[in-house]
Amino acid sequence: MEYSAIELFVTRARERGEYTLTDLDAPHVAAICQQLDGIPLAIELAASKTAAFGVPKLLTLLEQRFRLLSNGPRDAPVRQQTLLATLDWSYRLLSDDEAKLLRLLSVFAGVFNMADAVALSEASGLDAPQTLSALERLSSRSLVATEYESGVLRCRLLETTRLYAAARLVDESEHERAMPVYARHILSIFERADAEWSKRDKHAWMEEYAPRVDDLRKALSWAFGANGDKKLGVTLTAVAIPLWEELSLVGEFRSAVGRAVHELDRIKDCPTNIKMKLAWSRASGMNFAQPFTAETDAAWLNCFELGIEGNSTEFQLRGLWGLSVTLIYTGRSLEAIERLNRFKEIAEACSDWSAIPEADRLLGMAEIYLGQLNSASQRLERLALRYERDQVPVRNTRYNLDQLVAIKCSLALVLWLSGEPKRATQVLREATERAESIGHTVSLSNLLSLGSIPIALWAGDLEAAAKYQAMLEEDGRREDIEIWGRVRRFFAAVLRARRNELGALTEARSKLEDLIAWGFTMRAPMYYCMLAEMHLANGEIDKAGSAMREARKYAVLPGERWCLAEVLRVDGLIQLRAGNSSAAERLFADAIRDAREIGAYMLEARAALALSELLVAEDRFDDAFSVVDSAYAKMSEKTGCPELIEAQNRIRNHQRASVESSASSGRVTS
Repeated sequence: MEYSAIELFVTRARERGEYTLTDLDAPHVAAICQQLDGIPLAIELAASKTAAFGVPKLLTLLEQRFRLLSNGPRDAPVRQQTLLATLDWSYRLLSDDEAKLLRLLSVFAGVFNMADAVALSEASGLDAPQTLSALERLSSRSLVATEYESGVLRCRLLETTRLYAAARLVDESEHERAMPVYARHILSIFERADAEWSKRDKHAWMEEYAPRVDDLRKALSWAFGANGDKKLGVTLTAVAIPLWEELSLVGEFRSAVGRAVHELDRIKDCPTNIKMKLAWSRASGMNFAQPFTAETDAAWLNCFELGIEGNSTEFQLRGLWGLSVTLIYTGRSLEAIERLNRFKEIAEACSDWSAIPEADRLLGMAEIYLGQLNSASQRLERLALRYERDQVPVRNTRYNLDQLVAIKCSLALVLWLSGEPKRATQVLREATERAESIGHTVSLSNLLSLGSIPIALWAGDLEAAAKYQAMLEEDGRREDIEIWGRVRRFFAAVLRARRNELGALTEARSKLEDLIAWGFTMRAPMYYCMLAEMHLANGEIDKAGSAMREARKYAVLPGERWCLAEVLRVDGLIQLRAGNSSAAERLFADAIRDAREIGAYMLEARAALALSELLVAEDRFDDAFSVVDSAYAKMSEKTGCPELIEAQNRIRNHQRASVESSASSGRVTS
């Protein structure tokens, strides 16, 4: 009610009937005032219908606004009886040039500039000077709204004015002539955007082209319509892919690309570069929105082969990049390394030095899962340092993700595994801040799904995990990317299970199985270990054993050695719970040895804690202390695993109590 438009609406509605603004109505009233561009006369006319329709229904009917708002006091001036009459009165005062241009400008879905207006002069029969003069006069009559933004004059028609002018465009039989001119102009804008995409600063590029997304949608709708130009539509789809990617509109661009690919066979002489762009985007959309299958591999190989056919190293690199990501996500990291080495060979041969860091990032990611933590750590540290030292500007996302955010996501994982949890947390915080600052939903979702949430869960920090989960949920509301949606639902169930909510653990198992069925097996062993530990906590030994059979399958067969120590540790916990302490001890010792061999000192610490508890229970205090002390010595951050310090103190206390008990027993006997 502090906003004048809302106050006006409520006042006029109250005058026509007994109306009171409620919390339920407030969003609808706000939407009505927004759709009417805050025009007082339009708001008054709409409010007068509140008693007849109610606010929610009124909002629904606003698409029929000219028929709906056709009343008013019979004794009022004619131009106030209806918004239509008001606009019609203003329109009839225009010169022919002004009226023509106003009708023509209605084709723009959003903001436009003087160059846009001039570009459409062909359809209106006006030359550039006439167009600019008419535009200035329309602005002075308030039929075209203008404002300066970053030193650039931007124009737009108010929504009610645009609808009126569009109706006149059809009445004058000009619509069919105007739309092809408009669509070709929008195509030229996006061809320029595509050419500038990898060269300009991200923020400047987005500032210029992001406001054009509604015109893109309108031009495509016409192009693929009954009287459109499908070849233009296919070309426009291909050159608009960068904007969809930067806006993280995954669902929208996947649908648009699917429509364009469907039309390819019907279009003669489609340029190879257009085919390559669509092949890249189709394969990329498959990674986000459908299960990983042989079809996904084939789509990326098709992109690579089209790059060879079109003599384009760019699309050869993109095809190899996408295939490598797919291989890593599906637990085939060794094969991914082969493809990435080929990627680097091609990039080096054509001196595309900007592509090599992305190959190195993925190599580091693959090395982590193969248990090559030292190599991965050095590679990722070097990449992060290069970006920060050279202050690499924020560029558009050549490979779907912001590179620094993606680098820090993998770096945080290797830091945590290597025994540097505090640094890992700091790196995640920095990556989150960057992802939020650049507003790239895909980069943020990737970071939360592969870095922030799982690391928080493994570390037992449920508060942090819940915070990051809420961020991922919000990302999902903005753009529901299927692959991250499945990860999101799994983590949500795990968090509920950690809080001991009824049925949550069964749901978590089901959601993990959904994720595995999707082909996303990269983290499967660790996730099954999480479930097994929760089953053990509930006393469900059989279910824990079942989960661990799955964990071993996904750890051993693909060679995911990075988490083998965790698999051995949880297997040991199951054996211990079943009363097989000697088998448990061997498994814990094997876990410690395996973790130490690859430098996974955090996993060594977890196994050492499990073994120390077993040894303490058997009064083997010196052995227990030695195990914990050895693990503690390996930790780079001595305070990074307080459980080890607590375990040392606990062992000493148990030992002291045991000695005192024995001494007391001896005194009684004597």
